[in-house]
Order: sequence, then C-alpha cells, then structure tokens
Amino acid sequence: MIGTSQSGGSIALPARPHSIREARQIAQPAQYSPALTDKFYRALSIYPSYWLSRTSVTPNQITYFWIALGLIAAIGLDAPRHRYRLAAAFLLQISYLFDYVDGEVARLQDRRSKKGLLLDLLGHGVVKMALFLCLGFHFVGTALAAPALILAFLASIGIVNGNALSSFGVVAGYLAEPGPAPSASVTADSARSFLKKLLTVVALLFESPGIYALILATVAIEKTEWALCFYGVLAPFWLIYHTAKF
Repeated sequence: MIGTSQSGGSIALPARPHSIREARQIAQPAQYSPALTDKFYRALSIYPSYWLSRTSVTPNQITYFWIALGLIAAIGLDAPRHRYRLAAAFLLQISYLFDYVDGEVARLQDRRSKKGLLLDLLGHGVVKMALFLCLGFHFVGTALAAPALILAFLASIGIVNGNALSSFGVVAGYLAEPGPAPSASVTADSARSFLKKLLTVVALLFESPGIYALILATVAIEKTEWALCFYGVLAPFWLIYHTAKF
C-alpha cells in the first residue's frame, strides 16, 4: 500500500492483514504474551484489533479510550446500587481488554512509539489509583469510612508504585532496558519448586488481571472491603519487598 508523505513524496505503508490468523501472527508474538493470563485476553482482543487496524483509529486514541473506560468504571464502583457496581467491575475488564488492543493495533499498523508506551504506563497508574480511592470512598458515611480510606490510600500507593518499579529501575540505571520476555524453556528451570510456583500465582494478584479479577469477585458478592483489606495491608509490603531487591 502506498501513501503520500507530508513533503509530497511516496512512502510505503504496511499491508493490512487479510485474516484473523494472519493478524495474530503479526500482533501477538510470543514475547508480548509471557503471562498465563494473557492467553484469555489475547483470544478476544484480536477481533477488535483486527477491525480497528483497518480504520484510521490510532493506537494512542485506543489508549485514551481504555483509560477513560477505566476511570468511568472506577467511579462506578462507588455507585449506590449493586447492579451498577457490578456493571462497573465488568467495564473494568473491558478497559483492560483494550489495553491489549492498543499494542496489537500498533504492531498491525506499524505505529509503535515512545509516546504510546508512556501513555500506556501512565494510564495503568491513573486507573489503579482511581480504582482503590473510589473503593474507599464507597464507605464514606459509614462506620468503616476512616479505615477504608486509609486502606485505599495504602493500596493505591503500594500497587501504583510497585507496578511502576521496573520502569523506575531502568531510569535509575539499576535495570537494563526491558527486552523480549524469556521463553518458556528459560523460565521453567526457575519455577520448578512448588514454593516458586505458588509465589508466581500470588504475584498475579498484584498485577492488572489479578487486581481486576479480585475486584470483580468481591463486587459480585458485595464484599469489596475484603479487597481493600487485602491490598491495603499487603500492597505496601509487596512494594517494600520489590524495592529491597534493588
């Protein structure tokens, strides 16, 4: 496909994939999906990615879209009726699904950029902080208001900074620039023991899919205070543990 540059010359644009299978090969290489939970989201995300890649929608516009969805979902968790809070928890899952879509569209359109990566990282921090603060504000006016707000604050600080710690490490010079994820054959040796496997599973609860799944579960049973207690107590220790490894 040929396009026209701003200077008037012709430039070659990447050919769009002709099928979902071809789109998967381009948009979902193994190094971009190292986690077990990626398989579920990748199975669904390729369909909107395939369609959007054939439009004029840019990856950064998709990023803005899922950030907005995430913030709406976070605010919805403070809704007075249970069905609205449950809908908000499901909307949070859709927001996270489109977090996969923006990267896939970027690869399909060959429009990857540093700005896109920055927006993506910023979006995760903003949505997660709003998520926990709104969970805490839901208890304002009740006897649990003070402890809920304290736990919400601790959870947001622990989770947001813990998730951003790798990026901080790169900037500070402690870590090399992140590259492709290790293959399954490389990681298998480090995960042989039951304890390491257990810790790997527990660690998922502090990443986006685990957080959003736990929020959905506790909203469904109307026990969001359990999620606040879990993250409010453990997230600061999780942050301290990962900081100590530097």
